[in-house]
Amino acid sequence: MAKMPGKMKIGMGLGLLGGIIGIATSAIAWESTVDSMTSVGLNLLVAVMFFASAGFFQKDAPVAGATGAVLAGIAAASAVACLIVGAMGSVFAVIEIVIAVGLILIASCPAVKGYIDGVRFIE
Repeated sequence: MAKMPGKMKIGMGLGLLGGIIGIATSAIAWESTVDSMTSVGLNLLVAVMFFASAGFFQKDAPVAGATGAVLAGIAAASAVACLIVGAMGSVFAVIEIVIAVGLILIASCPAVKGYIDGVRFIE
C-alpha cells in the first residue's frame, strides 16, 4: 500500500476549517426570523460542501481521484454565491474562497489523485 501524501492531511485540515467557518457564518446570519432562512441555508450549503471536501482527503476515500477538485469547486461556487447574495460577510467569503482554491490545487495534485485511485475500494 502506498504512503498517504502529506498534502492530503493539509487538504483535510483546510476542508474542516472551511466547514467550521461555514457553520459559524450560518450562526451569524441567523436573526430569529423566517427571512434569515435563505442566508442560513446558503451558509450551511457552504459548510456541507467544505465538510464533503474534507471527507475526500480521508485515508480510504470512497470516490474517484478527480472528484475532489469538483467538490472543492462547488464549495468555491457556493461561497461566491453567498458573497454575491450578501448571505455571508465579505471577509468570511473571501477566506472561504481562498481555502477552496487551496483545496482545488491540492485535489488536482497527481500524487493525491494517484493515491486516492490506488486505495479506493470498489465492491
